[in-house]
Amino acid sequence: MARRAESSRRGGASRRTTPLHALVAANYASLRDIAAREIRASRLARSISPTSLVAESVVRLMRQRSVPRTGPHLCGLATVLMAQAISDRAKLRRAAKRGGGRKPGPLSADVGVDRRTRRTCERADAAAEGGALRARLIEQMEALAHDRPRMVEVVTLHLVMGIPLPRVAALVGTSRRTAYRELEEGRAVLAARLGLEAP
Repeated sequence: MARRAESSRRGGASRRTTPLHALVAANYASLRDIAAREIRASRLARSISPTSLVAESVVRLMRQRSVPRTGPHLCGLATVLMAQAISDRAKLRRAAKRGGGRKPGPLSADVGVDRRTRRTCERADAAAEGGALRARLIEQMEALAHDRPRMVEVVTLHLVMGIPLPRVAALVGTSRRTAYRELEEGRAVLAARLGLEAP
């Protein structure tokens, strides 16, 4: 009886290990390499360690609607999430410098109001549209990361992080020509998926 309880406890523990946990464990070294590369490449990532960036990206991965199923998909998606994490931390740092811990005022007091005339303007609508477009773009990049992880990595490093394309090619271990082709194709695919004209 005690043996059966012991084996059922072990079985319960193994069932709690999700496919995402197993995938992260199997690809942890790759995730750390990606995190180290993102930190080296970004001027915004001064105080971030690879371990904390991997941890933050894994937390963000767990919030995703669909879980990656392969190592390359995981790495492509993690690249996008790490870039977001670095950007979000930089925004928080800038906000802390500007606000110094003050309690923020109501949103409607600043967004959508012309400060000279105190009349509402179209900025609020534009901001809402921009936020919705950004959310759709991130969603499409995550979907594209499943099939074309390196393409998403090139697009993220160049367009999101602002790294020059020759450096991006070196970071992802491909030729400049291939990086340029994947950047152009990635932009066209994302524009098409968002219903926009390709840049």
